[in-house]
Amino acid sequence: MEPGGLGVVRHPFRPVRCAIYTRQSVSRPESAELSSCTVQRELCEKYIAAHALEGWFALPERFDDEGLSGGTLERPAFVRLCERIRGGSVDRVVIYRFDRLTRSLADWVKLLEMFERHEVNLSMTTGDLGEPHVATGKLMLNLLATFSEFERGLIRERLRDARAAKRQRGLRSAGLVPFGFASKPATRQLVPVTSECNVVMQVFEKAATGSKPAPIAAWLNQQGITTKKSGSVGGKSWTARAVLRLIQNRVYLGEIGGTRAAHDAVVDAGLFEKANAAVSARRTRTPGRRKLEEPRDPFLLRGQLRCARCGRLMTTASGKPKHKRAKPPRYYRCRGLGACRGNQVSAGEIETRVVGWLQSPKRGELSAEAAFVLSTLRSIWRVLRPRTLRSVVQQFVWEVRWDASHDRIEVMLDDVAVHEQAEELRRVRDEQASG
Repeated sequence: MEPGGLGVVRHPFRPVRCAIYTRQSVSRPESAELSSCTVQRELCEKYIAAHALEGWFALPERFDDEGLSGGTLERPAFVRLCERIRGGSVDRVVIYRFDRLTRSLADWVKLLEMFERHEVNLSMTTGDLGEPHVATGKLMLNLLATFSEFERGLIRERLRDARAAKRQRGLRSAGLVPFGFASKPATRQLVPVTSECNVVMQVFEKAATGSKPAPIAAWLNQQGITTKKSGSVGGKSWTARAVLRLIQNRVYLGEIGGTRAAHDAVVDAGLFEKANAAVSARRTRTPGRRKLEEPRDPFLLRGQLRCARCGRLMTTASGKPKHKRAKPPRYYRCRGLGACRGNQVSAGEIETRVVGWLQSPKRGELSAEAAFVLSTLRSIWRVLRPRTLRSVVQQFVWEVRWDASHDRIEVMLDDVAVHEQAEELRRVRDEQASG
């Protein structure tokens, strides 16, 4: 008993360092002063203050992700939080609701493993369900993760259905505003801009009379006309590709999604078809997968790399070398479709990442047969000649998806080729064992 005390034995407790994590899916500049993240943090701070007698205190560092989906763990503030956890400077993570942390069951499994490894607890202001290290708490949190993923799927389905219904009615739902139009703030529908529509007419007339996209782009730039500024995109000089997208865009015919749109046409059907016919007449080949006919083709993923955002196959391009003996820089490019405005990635970089994935794929990403085949091939990857390496990649890789916004690749294997190779490897193994 302490001298002069009231007979209460005081037990020293270890301070609990609490990191508050907040997330909101949509960032709204007009409500920046009182965002959802701000409200979430205030509620979490009150929750921590209610446990002050247990030694809880909030860390001053903020972990706020605004305008980011819970379907991925690649969020700047969340990545920082994970670094602090691995560094041992966090004892408890406090969130407003479980879906603020993640909406993916697979991601939750990874987080749970990290929490357990570093002895970090998780609390929610909407009601704790127990510690994640206890069996009942783990069960309830797993159920929450399942429902969060289910809710995310429902939201995506509702948005997709709503957008499809709008497109069927010729209504615009979202996306970049094309050159020649403005967007109504209330309805998001397109309204023709007279001055820009006049430029559009001239572009179609020039294309219809045989002008190529590059000279048309040069003419637009000479006139001081820039591409359409839509959000953070546009407002730049014209390129041949941008002109080509304009000529092929059926929104100028008064269509959206193959349906009569709510806005009026800018050009008539005859001029539109004539301009596009002139462009098509100059094509040297039909779009699509190019057959690998050249034995010394430097592009390992030609015809296999696809843009994750728009789903289009990425084309190949080579630049000018810095000096005579240098190899020309190589790129894979997406020409863009719909909301995707295209992207570009270094061929050497993406090819190295794909081959690296084949050499050491992540756990849980492969079937048993694929894991067996790739583990058998692991010892010979580094000694394969370029032509043999290309043959192996062409044989086993069905498609590679490149997500430029998250700097991520997804490799999809050819199940038939993998199965046939696995059968062959087992046959050889059995023959060696019996011999």
